[in-house]
Amino acid sequence: MKGLLSNPIFFVIARYGIYALQLANAVWIGIELGPLAFASWAFIQLVLQYAAQLNFGIPYYLTNSLAVHGTHTPLGGYLINASFRLISAVALLFVAFFLLEHFWEIFAFQKYISLTELILMIFIVIIQQYNQLWMSVARIENRFKSIVLSQFIPQVIISFFLLFFRGQCSPELMVTGLLLGHVFTMVTIGKVFSKQHENSAKIPQSVIIRESLKLFIYNAFFYLMLINTRAEISYVLSESAFGLFSFAFVFINVLILGMDALGFIWFPQLVRMYSVFSPEHWQEILQRSQRLFLSLAMIGIVLLVMTYPCVHVLTDKYSGSSEFFYSGIFPLSFYFLSFSLPSMLMAQSKNHWIAWVSFGAFLLNFTMVKCILHYVDDSARFALLVTGLVYFFQYLALLLLVKKMIKKRFPDLRVKLFYWKTQGVFLFFMILLMISVSENGQIRSITYLTLLVALGFQLFNWKVCRDDMRWIAASGGQGKDE
Repeated sequence: MKGLLSNPIFFVIARYGIYALQLANAVWIGIELGPLAFASWAFIQLVLQYAAQLNFGIPYYLTNSLAVHGTHTPLGGYLINASFRLISAVALLFVAFFLLEHFWEIFAFQKYISLTELILMIFIVIIQQYNQLWMSVARIENRFKSIVLSQFIPQVIISFFLLFFRGQCSPELMVTGLLLGHVFTMVTIGKVFSKQHENSAKIPQSVIIRESLKLFIYNAFFYLMLINTRAEISYVLSESAFGLFSFAFVFINVLILGMDALGFIWFPQLVRMYSVFSPEHWQEILQRSQRLFLSLAMIGIVLLVMTYPCVHVLTDKYSGSSEFFYSGIFPLSFYFLSFSLPSMLMAQSKNHWIAWVSFGAFLLNFTMVKCILHYVDDSARFALLVTGLVYFFQYLALLLLVKKMIKKRFPDLRVKLFYWKTQGVFLFFMILLMISVSENGQIRSITYLTLLVALGFQLFNWKVCRDDMRWIAASGGQGKDE
């Protein structure tokens, strides 16, 4: 039983079960609150997602460093303690920001958030910052049981609130449940490691800050593109329309979270593999990781699109949400194309390259979304399309950087970066599905045939996916500190 709980396969299955529960809770909350109140709840979650990303890269640096140096080494112990000191300063900055927002109304939070909700959010954001560090350590040490438990119980708490306060739900009540969930996560993850690590080696904190900021620029702006698009849309749509948009995005977000669950396990392994394996093995690492990730992403997209109409059987309050869902799910699939490329560059100490690419993509997306929302009718749908295209441009830029790095360091090495049977097939189906969305945001009947063909194509290759998963799990464990 203990071996099962520490198995990555168990972790992935459990995470998908948690996301299914999270999706059920979201639909339940939407039915209970209605579009208007659900817009407030969605905006609260949007702000919390912003706060989670604005961590100045400290959890990212800790994850990458521990993936190479381990957690039970003198350097690993020092990095853990130093990261907690730095994240405390970040938490204080958030407290100051929320106080300024309350008194000066810089971002007009009052459109969606009450004072009580704002106070609860301050506590959530502080705890959230520390939880990210605990999660980084647990992730490296493969403490899958603790991770799963810390993410499962908060959803159970939300379900309990929905059941116990049925008919009386409000955004404020849901935020209270969310706070209790974060407290539970802190207790579950934090108590495992809090007394294990003492400072026994030192490196300048300026180095930690500098390297963290490089990773922050990449990771934060990579995710902030999508979060910023949603935030900008919230300002131009009415509250009820934003409620419909947010309800549709719940389903898109579940897909993103589901794929991130896989990246949660594989990303440190890929960084380690690109670090310790010779360049001659990079071709196989890249091909297997991208083939597996994009195949699973396509299966997720197909199943999600085919089951989305079932939502309208449960409630007719969100019948207008379909146009946002179908207009967003296909272009935002480009989000998945870059998988494995950043880990190769990070392993070769090219963090600053991917940081500048991510920052440039964010500025491009921010500018284009602003213009679209200001000048174009039906702008919310087009804004999602623009964000998807920017993710595609970011993927092309990362391809060029990887090619440049390999050519400069290993001029005789030939690594194929684009595979027609992987990225080519994925792009073909996603573009075909994007074209199939009608002008009113619905999908045509022929789309379902395309979806079935795409699903059949991936299921036909299920043995390849299984072998890729086993190979990554086995190869990723090589080079670990004992």
